[in-house]
Amino acid sequence: MIKILLVEDTYSKTEAITRVLEENTINFTQIQVVQDLRSAKQALKSQYFDLMILDISIPTRIGEKVKSDGGLELLKELDNRSIYKIPQNIIGITANDSIKDQATRQFSDRVLSLIYFQENSDQWSIQLSEAIKRILASLDSQDQSIVFSSFLLIVCALEHPELEALKNNGWSWVPVNFINDDSLYFKTTLKIDEEAKEIYAVAAAKPGMTATAVTTTKAISILHPKYVAMIGITAAVEGKAYFGDILVADPAWDWGSGKWVNDNGSSKFQHEPYQISLTTNIRNKISAIKQDYDELAKIKRHWQGPKPINELKIVVGPMASGSSVLADGKTIEQIKDQQRKLIGIEMESYALYVSAYEALAPKPSYFSLKSVVDFADSKKSDDFHDYAAYTSAAALKLFTEKYL
Repeated sequence: MIKILLVEDTYSKTEAITRVLEENTINFTQIQVVQDLRSAKQALKSQYFDLMILDISIPTRIGEKVKSDGGLELLKELDNRSIYKIPQNIIGITANDSIKDQATRQFSDRVLSLIYFQENSDQWSIQLSEAIKRILASLDSQDQSIVFSSFLLIVCALEHPELEALKNNGWSWVPVNFINDDSLYFKTTLKIDEEAKEIYAVAAAKPGMTATAVTTTKAISILHPKYVAMIGITAAVEGKAYFGDILVADPAWDWGSGKWVNDNGSSKFQHEPYQISLTTNIRNKISAIKQDYDELAKIKRHWQGPKPINELKIVVGPMASGSSVLADGKTIEQIKDQQRKLIGIEMESYALYVSAYEALAPKPSYFSLKSVVDFADSKKSDDFHDYAAYTSAAALKLFTEKYL
């Protein structure tokens, strides 16, 4: 049963929003309404909500003057403090024209939904209703009694060095085939929490989103894994990470998605990225391994070949996928316009995320751990390809054995 926190100080808006929720079979007993930031923080400290509907303009305390960006301040605090139980879904709502643009930027950065409330329009209620339906459908799929048939599916874009590094990670792999599937899979079984966990690995037919989507989709349909992961190598935004660092895509999107239009006689591309984020459950697990500095140091220390001077770290942030290898140093600057916090660019993670996100129930959770080999410029080299493939595979092993 869905639990909703509604942070709204205006009675008429509360009544209108509640009416939309009830039209989508949500009972008023499933909704907790608070009218100020202080009460919202107390609620988020004490219990978990599947959805928070957050008014952008909200007072700090009841009776005080409304803060036009109070809701945005709450989002920042949720990011920076671990004392809150962050809702899996957050929908912002505002009737304030002056704050709308700022709110849109911040919500876009966090890949959340923002709705512009207008009393004389039905558009806001249609948007809210559609978002509620998607969330309810997602929660229903998570509650399905169908059990997962395997624990983890690992997809690599390349046999060398990516799949090869995985097969050398210390697990005992054996090749397996499935009827009507020409792909060669590898299987290992781990004992985690006194339970045998089946793990499968496969390489796509070739690099890129199309091959990854096809491979991931058919593998999910065969194996019904609880988790789907991608490992391998990636380009980073210079200054965000260094050679061998492991990048986690949150969110991922196709940087080439959009529309070409005629703009005063010349062609202009309008970006329209559809971004997919990690689930809260996976995001929290990633936050834990990020801080496992001793184990990350061990991973670097155990590599016997050439390695960079930087300490190995995990960086989480927006990553763009595309069909092209970038080596000009300029295209990456254009992609930054789509997401100012961009940390990396590669060719497959978004395809894996979409395949898992759109899979039949029970849907697997998904994540990507790709290690840095270059910075999407002309200075590309193979100096650290093997090291990066190793750190990616080693980080996945650590994550699986200790955090999944």
